[in-house]
Amino acid sequence: MKKSVAFLVALVLSIAIAAPGSAVDSAITSVKKVTVNTSSGYSADNAQVLSLSNGGTLVSWVDQQDMDTTYLRTKLVSATNKVGKVLTLTSSAAFSSRVGDSYPQLVVNKEGKLFAAWIQRTTEDNVVLDKVVGRTSTNGTTWSKLFDVTSTLPVTAEMCDQATTADCGFTKLQAAIDDTGRVGVLVGSAPSDGVIEYKVSATSNTANWPALNLLSSLEDQKASEIVGLTSGFAVSYTDYLSNDSCSIKVALYDGETSEWGPTMTAKNLNENTVINSKWIQRSSKTLTLVSSAEAVGGIVLRHYSLARKTWAGNGRIVWVGEASIVFQKIRLATQGWQIAIGYITYNQTNGVSQARILVQKTVTGSFTHKVLQSGEGGILPVSAGFNKSGNAFFAYLLGGTQLATLSGSSTPKLLPGLVEIAQIQDLDVSATDLVTALDVTYNDDKTTITLIKGKLK
Repeated sequence: MKKSVAFLVALVLSIAIAAPGSAVDSAITSVKKVTVNTSSGYSADNAQVLSLSNGGTLVSWVDQQDMDTTYLRTKLVSATNKVGKVLTLTSSAAFSSRVGDSYPQLVVNKEGKLFAAWIQRTTEDNVVLDKVVGRTSTNGTTWSKLFDVTSTLPVTAEMCDQATTADCGFTKLQAAIDDTGRVGVLVGSAPSDGVIEYKVSATSNTANWPALNLLSSLEDQKASEIVGLTSGFAVSYTDYLSNDSCSIKVALYDGETSEWGPTMTAKNLNENTVINSKWIQRSSKTLTLVSSAEAVGGIVLRHYSLARKTWAGNGRIVWVGEASIVFQKIRLATQGWQIAIGYITYNQTNGVSQARILVQKTVTGSFTHKVLQSGEGGILPVSAGFNKSGNAFFAYLLGGTQLATLSGSSTPKLLPGLVEIAQIQDLDVSATDLVTALDVTYNDDKTTITLIKGKLK
């Protein structure tokens, strides 16, 4: 999850005035707070928790030294809450030309295998060069030697609209790992001023990465993702076609053939608006693309058959747009055939935001919809998921970190943190309802990362 400067702004907005009936009870029991790291200044962007196969938790964060220089740091917390040493995965400083869009990446699959990737900028013979490099691990303690993910990309000022190379070269980096352990990246680069190229690569042999595969050239760099599947990868991104239209583009990597398929258009809109889209795998043969456009509103689902390699219809509107309501960020989760869609709306007339949830039991079934909480100001989504009883939940920032479960009254409850008003940056809930959450506080020029453990009520 991106946290950077945008997160700080949203975090301030999230300390909003909640509507009557706001949560006062804790969402978890048997709370254990583990101090993971303390450092001077603000130095914990993109903080996350990653669950490992040995029962431990790997905590990671990006330590930003200045606008372009970052380090990817981790600490291992054992199942018995023993805290390891800080490990800096970036052997030398990573480069992040557009802050959050090109931050170092760390991802984990269901088997606990880890993949870290970042942009490395060097200068040779007065030529600035960008290259994506990476490392892998199976336990969070022992990591592979550094390997090249891409070839070098020469960087010149002519590639962007600035007089320096600060905002040129690789402008986006996203990483993923599938359930087989295959790793993949989505990168953006600027071959010339006003042009962004999205490219992808994937491999099961990190010592021999194939050349980057071009998806398309864009006029602007906006939301995108690469997701690891049971076998293979799914990519989605927004393409602004002109001043009055945009589209969602997608591409898939076939784990059986080890090849990228063609770039496809999943949705066209005759609007110049922000689109939120996310892939999620419903079964070994079915993918679902969930999308929402801020200007149009509503939630749309479109299914893709991995077996037939084709779309199943043109898409289904599962929640229609509403006058003056902007549909914003989306969080997804599945359990069996169930899907949970947690999302945020903003009322442009009265300034009220809402945290909402949509839940579907089967691929063709009806949806249950509920408004979980309203508040003045902004709401920032954290995570969606299911508890062991099969009830969907949605966690979000609103006057602290709220967690609401779609059962009974669905009253939101607060997640605890180091301080009373916790700003949880990442959250994981196991199949047995064990919660690991990451609270990052900044006070008196000091950043404290705290791992919160407990059990869902």
